[in-house]
Amino acid sequence: MSSCTITFIRHALSCNNARRKLRQQCNIDMDARMDINPNLTVFGREAAQSVGQSGVPWQRADIVFASPLHRAIETALAVFPQQPIVLAPFIAENHTPDLHLSASDVVARIRRRYGESAASRVHTTVQHRDVHLPPEMFRSNFGNFVHWLLTTVNKLPARVAVVSHADYMLYILRVLAAQRVPGAAEANAALRRNPQLGWTNMFAISVVVAPSSNPPMYVNLQSEGVLSEGTCDDTLIDVTSCDPDWQQRYG
Repeated sequence: MSSCTITFIRHALSCNNARRKLRQQCNIDMDARMDINPNLTVFGREAAQSVGQSGVPWQRADIVFASPLHRAIETALAVFPQQPIVLAPFIAENHTPDLHLSASDVVARIRRRYGESAASRVHTTVQHRDVHLPPEMFRSNFGNFVHWLLTTVNKLPARVAVVSHADYMLYILRVLAAQRVPGAAEANAALRRNPQLGWTNMFAISVVVAPSSNPPMYVNLQSEGVLSEGTCDDTLIDVTSCDPDWQQRYG
């Protein structure tokens, strides 16, 4: 294969994102409580479903990977509604603690929230499903992920999609900008000019990799744009889906 295009998609709005947006962007007094592994909000799920129905070219991915964190899996299920979702290492959010989750734990949570049909689409490369996921599942390292991809996936396809996290994608942009990969510096600068983008919206970037070179050569990068946005009013309503007693405490 001459090249492989990897599209990284930032997960949709999570409950933590909604709380942070209300405090920092909308100037609404909220507590600082954060969940270690939050769900998507109602707006986040709807935004991901909307992207899933949009028919953007990168949706025609041959294989879809997701971080083992719940917000990434939920997003992947909605954005790629017909495809299996494979949990992959080295694409979690920076500074994610080892959550001591097994593959069975992850699938059971999806089953409770979305039913058996969705749960059956979540796959993992871990052999023993009841054993804790290995530490690398909660690590963040772009180079290690590409190495894992090239050495683990037989006959690497032309189009790969990865649902991950904002700080991981910004880290990719910094790495590739430092390597002077065409397009990386411009995409990095655009995102840095809007620091709120990374934790309130879905966005996507595509990286073209030449896997036959050693080490793999990154040919170019392009931004796929912002995929969803939400207003303060949207978020004010939305956060009640995460915190049912919010109106009693903050209304």
